[in-house]
Amino acid sequence: MATLALESKSLMLAPICDGDQIAAALLDYLYLYFQIPSPYELFFRTLERNYTDVISPDFYQYFLKDFQAPFNLDYERYPDTWLSMTLAELHDAMRRQFTWGSDLSREDLIEGLKLLQNKGYLSLEDWDLFEDGLDQALQSEYHGVASPVITCWLYRTRVDAAVTAYYSNQVVTAPIDERIDVKREKRIVNSQVHRARRIGQAASLTFEEWVETLRQFNLCCAFCQTGPYEVLEHFLPIIHGGSSSSFNCLPACEICNALKNERLPQEFAGDIGEERLQMLQHYLEQRRQQWLQKRQQE
Repeated sequence: MATLALESKSLMLAPICDGDQIAAALLDYLYLYFQIPSPYELFFRTLERNYTDVISPDFYQYFLKDFQAPFNLDYERYPDTWLSMTLAELHDAMRRQFTWGSDLSREDLIEGLKLLQNKGYLSLEDWDLFEDGLDQALQSEYHGVASPVITCWLYRTRVDAAVTAYYSNQVVTAPIDERIDVKREKRIVNSQVHRARRIGQAASLTFEEWVETLRQFNLCCAFCQTGPYEVLEHFLPIIHGGSSSSFNCLPACEICNALKNERLPQEFAGDIGEERLQMLQHYLEQRRQQWLQKRQQE
């Protein structure tokens, strides 16, 4: 792989790819592409228009102070379809978006795509066919041969988890309350309460209590601590007598939700560790005591 001048390297997802800046830049671009139109697009356009030379270290602090677009991404706006583009289109886009793009070869691009697929951030359909036509693809723009189509899908959970984990302690990250979708969370709470009451289970969870829980876990999965919050999970499943309450409901990512399923907490200890299980039990017991005290005061 060629050695590139990466002073203006990927601004957002570079840490994900263990130092491979080409793969990180690819992920940046695809992340943007899946969300257009978004504030992130404005960020790249401003970067391309105003900063064509090597970017100094203080650029990031200055720019991010006034433009927080990269940190306001909407994780719910991914399409439910695969994204298709030709190898030539992706190559041209990368050369336009990044100041070092003129040095990016087709071989570099393909190696970056392979790395993203191997690390689980990207799925490429018909990859075997793409591999078979690799030599032809590298020469396609010079001989008028149609460039192979890359049909790809970003794995939202993996990308979101990496972004959330990396920026969770950054001062430019929007406050949690600004990232909470009030309508969505109220709908989730109401549906869980109605569901529990419909089958005769206890249900006392309020929207305010649920928001407090989301703040506690920084909108991340309470179980793995790295995935983003995606679903409300009952610590003790409803089927085993669990309630829809502040002392039994936790935020979870889709992966942990699927792994836990309807298992009892003790049966899930092998997946998250005994220490983490005990911490969650302690937290929920504290919430239960708070709930009891509040009821006694009413």
